[in-house]
Parts: sequence; C-alpha cells; structure tokens
Amino acid sequence: MRNLVFGVLVMSVFTALTACSKSAAPVPMAYSQTQIKEAKVIAVLSYAEWCASCKLLTPKINDVRTGYENRGMIFVSLDYTDKDLGGFYAQAAKNGVEAPVRNYFNGGIITGRLMLLSPDGEMVARPVNMNHTPEEIRARFDAALDEAT
Repeated sequence: MRNLVFGVLVMSVFTALTACSKSAAPVPMAYSQTQIKEAKVIAVLSYAEWCASCKLLTPKINDVRTGYENRGMIFVSLDYTDKDLGGFYAQAAKNGVEAPVRNYFNGGIITGRLMLLSPDGEMVARPVNMNHTPEEIRARFDAALDEAT
C-alpha cells in the first residue's frame, strides 16, 4: 500500500512539472552592451531544461517581469542545460555579466536562481528562487530598483 501511495505521489509531482514545463522556458533575454550599461538592475537567471526549480520559477518571473522592463530592469538568461561550464561563462561574458556571475557561482553553478545585480556587478538584492511568490518577487524587484537609484 505504501508503494502505491508513493507511486501516486511521484506521478502527481511528475504530472505537475510536465504541465508547467510547457510554459516554463525563459522568455528570450538578449540585450546590447549599451542596454546593459544603462540598466538600473540586471536580473540574471541561471536556467537548465532539466532543472525542476527552473520550471517552477521561470513562469513566475515571466509573469512578473513585464512592468519592470520599462523601469530600468533587464533580464539575462544563462543556459546550463548541457552542464557546460565554459559555455555558461561564455554566455555571461557575451551579456556583459561574466565577472559577477563568476563571483556568485564561485563553488559551482546553481540553477533556478535569479540574481539581481547593478550594471557594475554588485548584488543589489538577495537572489530569487522557486520558493518566492509573485508578490515576493515584485517586492524583491522593487527593493533592487530602489537600491539602484
């Protein structure tokens, strides 16, 4: 009986993750170097297709971010799906955020985190993760923008 209950629980979680994975891919986040330098806050998402946390966090970010792009926030997504550390850092370099990303992920890459950085790479608010509600994410974004101005 315990195995049956466990099996049903696992299937429920799998079904929920599969359902939300269809809308969980990050919205393309590509900006010019000029846009990055002029931004008040740079939100850097470490993402991987196999990351369950990412599948729960990304739809929240995609829902919340709309009003913040007009307020000086930009969103950069770094893909770690292939577990290619060099490629991950190359994406960070291409987006002008290599130094803070290397600093933050000093011990290894953690997916499912949204870092909130100033254009010069300083953390302006604590990272956002899958446990944050949309309201908490908005509050974190507002605090980051307040800190940056």
